[in-house]
Amino acid sequence: IDPAVVALLRDALARLDAEPVPEHLEDAAEWVGQPEAARGEALRGLLRVADRIVRSREPVRERPSEPYPRFSSVRRAS
Repeated sequence: IDPAVVALLRDALARLDAEPVPEHLEDAAEWVGQPEAARGEALRGLLRVADRIVRSREPVRERPSEPYPRFSSVRRAS
């Protein structure tokens, strides 16, 4: 973000009365305040958990043997 925009935003926000964060948004406010590396690590952890859940259960439905027709850009010899 352009430093000038940051300065303008800080000035505008400083003039507003501070209000407590609503209870249902406290966790989100804490999450937003974390460094990118911490948010990235947490997201990777959630993805690993989701992957384990998916792998641990039976398939919801069976996949068709060929779900889509195959396309090829290579010409076949006649």
